Amino acid sequence: MSTERLSAIADAGLRLIAREGLRGLTHRAVDAEAGLPVGSTSYYFRKRDDLVTACVRRLVEIDLLEIAATGIADRVMTAEQLADMGADLMWHWITVDAHRHLARYELLLHSRRRPELAAELVDAGDRLRVAIAAMLQAQNCAQPASTAAWFVSCIDGVVLDQLTGPGQRRMSRSDLRAFATALVRAALADPDDS
Repeated sequence: MSTERLSAIADAGLRLIAREGLRGLTHRAVDAEAGLPVGSTSYYFRKRDDLVTACVRRLVEIDLLEIAATGIADRVMTAEQLADMGADLMWHWITVDAHRHLARYELLLHSRRRPELAAELVDAGDRLRVAIAAMLQAQNCAQPASTAAWFVSCIDGVVLDQLTGPGQRRMSRSDLRAFATALVRAALADPDDS
């Protein structure tokens, strides 16, 4: 089984899900999107559920590669570096990688009815939260685990709003940097100072 071919099929599936929703995810549509001969997708994934699972696994694979690429688990970052990283990731997610995050929202809703898919998506999110918690702990955050949870939720909310919000007011890179800075400051604030 060609890993490259499987990745190409799943990537094409994610693009289709982002563009047309899960109803647009058919074997024939994936073949066309990936530029593969008719029947290629069904050769690897007989059932549509298997294809959906492959898309979720590819999404998680990319998420974990993206987390590793930030170096967040391997170094201590200053508050400014953490804000820069957050702003850069959000910008990337709402521009270059918007299709992947639109597909994520479709798959998250779908996973509510498929617990095995939900478990994979939750595991990837947990890994991100653990990495953020480690960075916050290095910054002497009083409650790194719970702070990481709301930190990630806030970022998710901005990305969701930017991709699907009714106002469609696109935040600029500097808007995202200001948001990330405020978020990092809030995360690192000493609760005893309030």
